[in-house]
Amino acid sequence: MNTIKEIHDFKELCLQTETTVRDLQGPIPVNDVPTYAKKEIIKEELEDDNIKLELSDLDIVNDDCLEINTDVLVGMEKCKYKQCGFQTPNKSTLKNHMLTHNSVKPFVCETCGYSTPLKSYLKVHMRTHSLVKPYVCDTCGFCARQKWNLKQHIVIHSSVKPFVCETCGFATRQKWSLKNHMLIHSLVKPFVCETCGYSTQHKPYLKYHMLTHSSVKPFVCETCGFSTKRKWDVKKHMLTHSLVKPFVCETCGYSTPRKSYLKVHMRTHSSVKPFICKTCGYSTQHKSYLKSHMLTHSSIKPFVCGTCGFSTRFKSILKRHMLTHSSKLV
Repeated sequence: MNTIKEIHDFKELCLQTETTVRDLQGPIPVNDVPTYAKKEIIKEELEDDNIKLELSDLDIVNDDCLEINTDVLVGMEKCKYKQCGFQTPNKSTLKNHMLTHNSVKPFVCETCGYSTPLKSYLKVHMRTHSLVKPYVCDTCGFCARQKWNLKQHIVIHSSVKPFVCETCGFATRQKWSLKNHMLIHSLVKPFVCETCGYSTQHKPYLKYHMLTHSSVKPFVCETCGFSTKRKWDVKKHMLTHSLVKPFVCETCGYSTPRKSYLKVHMRTHSSVKPFICKTCGYSTQHKSYLKSHMLTHSSIKPFVCGTCGFSTRFKSILKRHMLTHSSKLV
């Protein structure tokens, strides 16, 4: 057991000071250590976190990555796996992170089979099967299942937009939003639909688009039975069952549960019509109106009557037409 003791001593030495680490002449590969010694080290960390496992249950995921990292920054705890790069000022957080390098996932969701090495991850996951949203915005009442979702939301109540596009000056509150925006300055659309050829710059957009080729509507409102293909749509729909309407028009008192709805409403108090048809100059305050108008410049009539073959560009006109067949039956 001298080998195990030497490894333990080395670990403690690496975590003491930056000066001590810099004096070392490179990392000691754990690949040179017998497998039982590797497992003993991991078992020790699991037991420190009160996770009891048999030694035979432990399984090293990737021996190639098991090289102890000596590049430790002052005041930071860094992952000991050389190729990882994770670091944190919190020692307990590092212990939890180390479990992600192991294939043992003892905490399992009884509902869907999801498994994780950490009890806290399972606790967060279980909220996906519940309507409970414990994190609440003090400003508007927005609720979230996870703390980081609330943190993201809080940003919308701030006027500060620190992330700026160097090409066009677009500014945003969130880094990921700027990253997505930068793609519009590129003509590359790497994500392509194999069914119809639709292409996009964003992977989530392709995933969203693929739902148009499916008749499955997995997201259902528990209150009224409304179903939809998209999770976001059912979230928007659920607001119709809420009496909370925090966004209020200062001009006429109109109130709504969504900020975007108030933004659209405010155009009714303005003569500005930002959506313009490039073909004939028609302008409107609403994007959906422009979309409907554009059909007048097209010969395509996608809405067809199954009884007589009548076709039209607009779904509303087909609905009205269908009434002519019902009146003949009376």
